[in-house]
Amino acid sequence: MKVALHANQRVYHIGDTFKCSIRLTNVGSTPFRLLPEDVWVDAADLSFKAASTAQTGTMFRLSDVFDVEGYAKDVVILRPRQSAERIVAANVSSELTSSYHERRHGLVLNFTGSALVLPHFGRYSVTKQFKQRSDSPVSAYLKPGPPFCDVLAVSSPIDVEFVKD
Repeated sequence: MKVALHANQRVYHIGDTFKCSIRLTNVGSTPFRLLPEDVWVDAADLSFKAASTAQTGTMFRLSDVFDVEGYAKDVVILRPRQSAERIVAANVSSELTSSYHERRHGLVLNFTGSALVLPHFGRYSVTKQFKQRSDSPVSAYLKPGPPFCDVLAVSSPIDVEFVKD
């Protein structure tokens, strides 16, 4: 499988919406079942590494409760040369939302239900490591069909910059 990323812009300011499409393509010769969301916390979906320091962010999440049976309904059959795409979005902010009951200031990406506090403003290398395990809890809710198999794929990095106004 191949993973490709595309951000909606290269430079972000406070108040912008960071949007990144994640395209998963079956480059093999056989179909398989795929859950396009391999992580259940949006802030953990992408890896942000500061270009100047290699530092990464600190993740916050609002819940540890997930609807596994609901996720099973999102499983798709990915045939050879077919792709599945989804968009991850976050509000670029200077603080965590009040839902977290913790005051953190700086560069914050507020996703739905989670957040990522990045170490500083500047350039970041963004990657996606897609990992699906055949023994995922989701597999218990699937009807017979093409295999729900182990998948590991890593995207090429994209560069984005967060500017403090």
